[in-house]
Amino acid sequence: MRLLKNYLLPILILANITANAQFKKGDKMAGASVAAIVFNSGSSDISVANIGDNKSKNTNYSINISPSLGWFVSENTAVGFSLNINPTSQKVTYEQTGSTYQSDKASNFNIGVGGFARNYFSKGGSLLPFGQASVNAGISSYKEEGFFYGGSGGSAYKQTYDGSSSGGFFANATFTGGFTKMMGENAGA
Repeated sequence: MRLLKNYLLPILILANITANAQFKKGDKMAGASVAAIVFNSGSSDISVANIGDNKSKNTNYSINISPSLGWFVSENTAVGFSLNINPTSQKVTYEQTGSTYQSDKASNFNIGVGGFARNYFSKGGSLLPFGQASVNAGISSYKEEGFFYGGSGGSAYKQTYDGSSSGGFFANATFTGGFTKMMGENAGA
């Protein structure tokens, strides 16, 4: 698992596949970046002084997908735009003696557009290094909900909550380095 996390995943993230060995001004470049796909589920035993031993369960996911389209403005430089899609979710529950007494769930969705400029540092070979600068902006929405059971006997109660927001704004700038693996009969030319 460590090999996958530390070596293979970064290589897959940075690798782009194209069909031509040489770039010309006016060529188009299409691609997609799957920057992260994370699913995590686990539990832990906890002890709270007032109520004793409990179990906490946590499940979450996150996906970041960015399809892009660009045009070469020279043999080494491409400019273009991208779409950014990023849904996330997390659910945490707390249990005691098999009964859930608290549950919290939150989900977020970001969508935006951006532009990029990519420069390739060599013209030949089958593995071409590049540097890329990107600017992205978009909107987000957030929703949360949950409940909590408290008290005991005649003083027992249930407290619930929910909330949402939309119209949040995000913006970022990134600098990326990577490699494009050239494929096809002219690769390495």
